[in-house]
Amino acid sequence: MPLVNFRAAAIKQYGLPQACPCCGNDDDGQLVLEPAKGSSSGWRYGCCLVSLFLGPIGWIVGALTLMTKNKELPFPLPVCRLCLQARERLWQRFAGILVLSSTVFFVTTFGKIIPGSNVVNVLAVSVGLLGGLEYLMLRRQFRVAIRSSNQDLAVAEVPYEEYPALYQRHLDNAALYGSSDRLGTLGEE
Repeated sequence: MPLVNFRAAAIKQYGLPQACPCCGNDDDGQLVLEPAKGSSSGWRYGCCLVSLFLGPIGWIVGALTLMTKNKELPFPLPVCRLCLQARERLWQRFAGILVLSSTVFFVTTFGKIIPGSNVVNVLAVSVGLLGGLEYLMLRRQFRVAIRSSNQDLAVAEVPYEEYPALYQRHLDNAALYGSSDRLGTLGEE
């Protein structure tokens, strides 16, 4: 995925291109300003998924890893509604798989109602881990990953391959014409 250097001064002066950094959708009615937050990798979610099956100590470790601070951009990004909807549905699917596999795991572990429940436990944990892996792999298509951020410069990894060129072209045009109002951009509000 390509990296984009967002400079706060350029964004304040010229705004952002009116296109989704996840899919490139430039339909004006579909774009929503969203605060860009996110972790640098999926290690936190993977750690939490594994710690669910480790008992009370694992639950505490999982809760502590979820409390670590996310990096965020100092400005909102225009993201299309379709990417937001896909991200939400992906999360709902993962939550459903996790609830189902956890329920089967705990019922067979503590209930002992199914003979040969060790095989069922292994299958439940496998389904939960595969669901978590699928979620971590697919969410990259709909999320801007922030690599570093401070007040002046933010470096983000965007899923849409053409977005860095689009952003640079936007900055060049805005600097050439001196305004971002006539260029179809989302200025700062």
